[in-house]
Amino acid sequence: MDFLSDLELAAIADRLNHLIGGMFINNIYSPDEYKYSFLLKGEHASSINVNLKIGIWLSDRYLKERSGTEFLAQLRRFAEGRRVGSLRAVKGERIIFLNLGGGNIIFEFFGNGNLICTDEEMIISCALREEEFKSRSITAGQKYILPKPRGNPLSDLAQLPYNEDVPLAKHMAYNWSISRKLMNEIFFMSNVDSQKSASKISDDEKGKIMNSLKQIIEQINQSDAIYEYKNDETVYSLIKLGHLSQYQETKYEGLLDGLKQAFDKYIFEIKDLNQERVLKQQELERQYLERATLLRQLASAIMQYNSESVKDLISKLNAEIKSDTIIINGKTLKGATPAAIASEIYREAKSYEEGAKRLRKSASKISVREKRQIKYKEVINREWYEKYRWFITSNELLAVGGRDSSSNEALLKKIMKPNDLVFHTEIQGSPFFLIPNNADEKSIMEVATATASFSRAWRAGLSSADVYYVTPEQVKFSAPSGEFLPKGGAILVGQKNYIRGVKLQLGMGLVEIKSSLKVFSAPLQSASVHCRWFVEIIPGRLQQSEAAKKISKMLLSVYETVPPVEEFQKALPAGNSDIVGIRKMGDIK
Repeated sequence: MDFLSDLELAAIADRLNHLIGGMFINNIYSPDEYKYSFLLKGEHASSINVNLKIGIWLSDRYLKERSGTEFLAQLRRFAEGRRVGSLRAVKGERIIFLNLGGGNIIFEFFGNGNLICTDEEMIISCALREEEFKSRSITAGQKYILPKPRGNPLSDLAQLPYNEDVPLAKHMAYNWSISRKLMNEIFFMSNVDSQKSASKISDDEKGKIMNSLKQIIEQINQSDAIYEYKNDETVYSLIKLGHLSQYQETKYEGLLDGLKQAFDKYIFEIKDLNQERVLKQQELERQYLERATLLRQLASAIMQYNSESVKDLISKLNAEIKSDTIIINGKTLKGATPAAIASEIYREAKSYEEGAKRLRKSASKISVREKRQIKYKEVINREWYEKYRWFITSNELLAVGGRDSSSNEALLKKIMKPNDLVFHTEIQGSPFFLIPNNADEKSIMEVATATASFSRAWRAGLSSADVYYVTPEQVKFSAPSGEFLPKGGAILVGQKNYIRGVKLQLGMGLVEIKSSLKVFSAPLQSASVHCRWFVEIIPGRLQQSEAAKKISKMLLSVYETVPPVEEFQKALPAGNSDIVGIRKMGDIK
């Protein structure tokens, strides 16, 4: 399998650098030594997915498994909570540096792959694989040194010396740091014979080679797609490859989306990467069984004194026979009589059959393991108000409420504006809700319903509650002398505007916000305006988790996809609920 060259990794790193700079590494997941998801948080959420045998890309899915190794623990201690400074590739090498401000994570995408953490001075803190080479040492406490260059980076556009009497392909591989697929594409584009002696290349051919290289570099840097070619092997490329035109071609549009479509399967599934191992073991099992059959036929021919068959089988087995000895595959089998030799051959056949059995058992275990899909989650990008209770009124006003004492306090101290209305109930354990004070009567009633429904009245199983609202200047954060104000609390002074007997009932549906489906929990009138379908709920007997599962299932019957069940549970009021039924847009006026 031929993945990405250093030029392609550099183009990807440059594109990603502009997207992830300034974000924070929130979490790291890894089920094995090759696959990693770095969950990023910032203005939006995303995941840097890495497979050390493939490359690096951005995805809206991330691994949700951890191997529990000491290295992963070290990596998490090193990186989590740090801000991303930059992402850059090393010229001429399949190596990418992720700078975290005060340190680096280095991804080496060659050999067995490696992941190395260093400080600002490039001193190694930890490494997936500690290794010793002639020119460098990958060991904690040592300075990180790049591998010795394999040739001039292609991006330098260095002219080949053309001073060797060797095939041009060999000369090119020695003098340039070049992947096989790009070398073959240069020969295809320039129409120069790869086996022609390098010292006999004409000036015209030299010019064609250099022009082809320039075109390839330009196309890679401007690429907005990734190509997959399948024949005997799979080849990936950021450019269309003319020399593989006979292969089955798949084009993934948009570089970032294309990388995700092409490579996510190599991180969330085991099967695709290791299928070759299964096929090799199955082929070896076939060879063992074939050899066992020939050995049994040889033993039978010896017992029957069938010299023609013996001669033919000896040839097929590439064996050597003497009077009392047969040498098969370097193993000597002896016997004083034909029957004794045949017995030894039967025993050898049985050992091959046992070997085939072990190979079959091993391959089946690999196959079962490889079909298991690794646990993963979708990255959910949230708006600022999703930290709180929220909904959009039927007249398009954003209403925001507290989830608990901490968010109540944050809502009043950080979010509340002078032109807001502040809603609350007399019941202890009530959220505060905010809405602009230019709200119409219908919106005020909807916010009152949300305030009552998300209060402790729902948990108590009440059918209605009294709600009131005040202006921000009536909100005080210090208790009178001698009194205690609990965390998240506030003193509301002056005249309160009461709405009596507000009915507890909500509608739960889905709304699309910035191309993402969100669970929408709101008063029925609002849900009826914004949701194609919604489920009506009231205080009742179903536990929160059970209600969430049932609501999710009901909406899945009318939508192609729904968010995870946890999102529904998070949007439900605290306490038990009953489901009245499913309704469609416009049902409630």
